Amino acid sequence: MATSIHYVSPVDAESTILVTKNNNWTNIKVYANGKLLHASEKGQELRLGTTLDVDAIGKIELELKKNLRISVNGTPYEMITKEAEEKVGNVSAIFWILTAFSTIAFILMLLFSSGLPLYNDFIILMAEQLFATLIYGTTAILLSKKVYWFYFIGASVYTFYSILTLLDIEYQMSTFGSIVAFIIRFFLLVMVLRIAPTIIKQMRTQKPTEDNTVLDQQ
Repeated sequence: MATSIHYVSPVDAESTILVTKNNNWTNIKVYANGKLLHASEKGQELRLGTTLDVDAIGKIELELKKNLRISVNGTPYEMITKEAEEKVGNVSAIFWILTAFSTIAFILMLLFSSGLPLYNDFIILMAEQLFATLIYGTTAILLSKKVYWFYFIGASVYTFYSILTLLDIEYQMSTFGSIVAFIIRFFLLVMVLRIAPTIIKQMRTQKPTEDNTVLDQQ
């Protein structure tokens, strides 16, 4: 089964290398800028190391130990593993939770307002709740589909509404239930924001268009 691994420069997030491989490090292909730089049927030939001289990139060193190590012009590149995808999946799950809570709150507001005159402030509050629900749900769906840029919209909206709660801090601290809700909100906010560096790396490592002309064999 073929899998993909991205390597990112620690000093330039836009400088990336893509490696595809089968299990046990066979049928290895190394790409950069949409071009196939190197192809190896058996990983054994990379055990002793291979050096590629590529125009506009420089010297790329490949060495297979437990995992494939890649250096460009002497700088080791960082391997982006499934751990990053798992982190994104966890944040997607958080946005699903936020969607559920926001949907429940919106339904309760509808039930509360049933048969009562609707004042402008309450209508605005309901519109904000519906807006947040739609944003959180959309963020959860798009993250699961690896549309990473929408994370920043979802995170910004959640951060904005979390900051608004600080304007009414006396109410937030008035009961045990509201205190627990306040703590949970900001705990989730920290979980959402701490994934931002990983999201940026994932955005920089989109799979390039495949060109099977092997540059180091030309």
